[in-house]
Amino acid sequence: MYKLLLLILSLLIFSSCSNATMDEDKQSIGIQKHHASFISAYGWAIQELSSTEKIKVYPLTLEIIQSSGANIGLHDYLGQELTKTSYTLSETCSHFHEDERLFVDIYGLESEIVGAHMSANIMNMNGTGILSLTTKENFTYCELASN
Repeated sequence: MYKLLLLILSLLIFSSCSNATMDEDKQSIGIQKHHASFISAYGWAIQELSSTEKIKVYPLTLEIIQSSGANIGLHDYLGQELTKTSYTLSETCSHFHEDERLFVDIYGLESEIVGAHMSANIMNMNGTGILSLTTKENFTYCELASN
């Protein structure tokens, strides 16, 4: 009886520890909590961190981002260094009978999110694959594949 009680207690402790570490696991693979919350507010889910880089906002940077179709306002950050964090989304895009990955790029200054846009491996009308961030229910770029 004592061994059974000890076994049950051990299992309870182990299961509560594994549930508590789920958020920590996302943090350890680079998914920042405020980024995950930001994206989930649009109905999307982050699968994994793709990359993080520092970028300086120049007029040419703004022109490239805006000409690609991404509707983000980074004008207030001209000359400043931002952190661009790219994530692979859990959702995929059905395009010509193939599932294509969707990505989101989040621009931040310290811990503040200052802009974001989506992208796909497939070319859109402007030839870049860069898309404005929109809610999942209003997403019209392609048909979302069932995961």
